Amino acid sequence: MTALEQIELAQFSLSDRARVTATLQSVRSLRGTLPPEAEQTLDEVETLLDRIASGSLRNPLAETRDLTTTEAAQILRCSRPHLIRLLEEGRNPFHKVGRDRRIAAADVGSYLEAREALKHEVAAARAARLPINQSIANELGLTPDEAAEIGL
Repeated sequence: MTALEQIELAQFSLSDRARVTATLQSVRSLRGTLPPEAEQTLDEVETLLDRIASGSLRNPLAETRDLTTTEAAQILRCSRPHLIRLLEEGRNPFHKVGRDRRIAAADVGSYLEAREALKHEVAAARAARLPINQSIANELGLTPDEAAEIGL
């Protein structure tokens, strides 16, 4: 099994991907300085780092795996009780194995992508509203503190 096949589903933030890109440059600088048998491993590492840096890391084997609530909470960077509350509210599909909840890794990945898209939409909406709110406050002759008190 290659290193790529051993990697499980992972989500990387933009800062993680930037650090990986820097590491990738260091790995590429090793080309030609290693023994020939190490070059194949270097190729695998370089391929893996390329996929992480581009944000395209997806392991089909890992995506078919079921995660425990603890594992899913770690990937989502939230508490386990919060995740369970989300599951019970129906925000993410799950099934039970005995009394334990299991979540498909692909569903966790989809939830992360949807959450990231929502963050961008909210930020864009807030940025678009800010000038409008400020102009309304100016038209009303409100100080910044007064505008903040009424939610502008």
